[in-house]
Amino acid sequence: MKASFTLLLAAIAGALTSLAQPAHSQGAPHYYVCSTRDAARKVAYVSGVFADKPGDVSQVEASWKEMLKSKYGETHFPSASCSEATTSAVAETMRGRLNEFAGDEGEKITTVAWSYKPSAAASAKPATTASSPFAADAENARGWCEYNMPQIRSLFTCDCFAKMVLHHREKYPNEIETQKGSTRMVPFQSLMVGSPTRLDCAECMTDEHIAKWVEDMLEQETIVLKRVGRFDQAKHDAFAACIRKGFKERILAEPYVDRVIPFYNLTAAACAGSRP
Repeated sequence: MKASFTLLLAAIAGALTSLAQPAHSQGAPHYYVCSTRDAARKVAYVSGVFADKPGDVSQVEASWKEMLKSKYGETHFPSASCSEATTSAVAETMRGRLNEFAGDEGEKITTVAWSYKPSAAASAKPATTASSPFAADAENARGWCEYNMPQIRSLFTCDCFAKMVLHHREKYPNEIETQKGSTRMVPFQSLMVGSPTRLDCAECMTDEHIAKWVEDMLEQETIVLKRVGRFDQAKHDAFAACIRKGFKERILAEPYVDRVIPFYNLTAAACAGSRP
């Protein structure tokens, strides 16, 4: 019995994550492969394997998605995924499995000659200066963000998430805990749920971040409505504008990571009258 494409990607991504996580050396390149599948249209797009610096997977995926939209017109793709490996052999194996699965599903495979080229803006790092005693922890937070919070990391961007952690550490430098006779900083993951204090994400709640994230959250629904001929641009725009406004008001009142999804759901429900 064939495994679903989603489960296949999840399994591969999990294996790659276990390989990639320990090796964040800036000296050694990592290897990426990107793929997109439209089951309804029986097409699949798979990149070749290409090298880039470690930890860029979310930026690579965003660039891949933009390339697909630009090269293949106004098509909305229901899936888009890029994965990172520490060796080219692992990435090639993953690519082979993606091609095999798409072939088994009877999909036409298009091999896309593409590799990621970071923009100057993407290459720029935030102000986590080496002069700060907490700069290393902020860089750890950036790397952690690249592999976690898939639904909400684009709301902050991993660069801004790193700045949030840095600024929190500088504001609360004495947040430490004792474990097995030694002391360490409270992990930033604990701060995300308010222990001992909450990680404030207000500085990352810009209009630009919120607008992009809301569109990302609505994308799958938009795809479905377009396919069944029920998409209304004016209603969609009104719904998105309502969510942007209501979500921003809620999240700035309580600017915490664990409030993001509940506040989005509350806002979407309140804006249901503007729903497309």
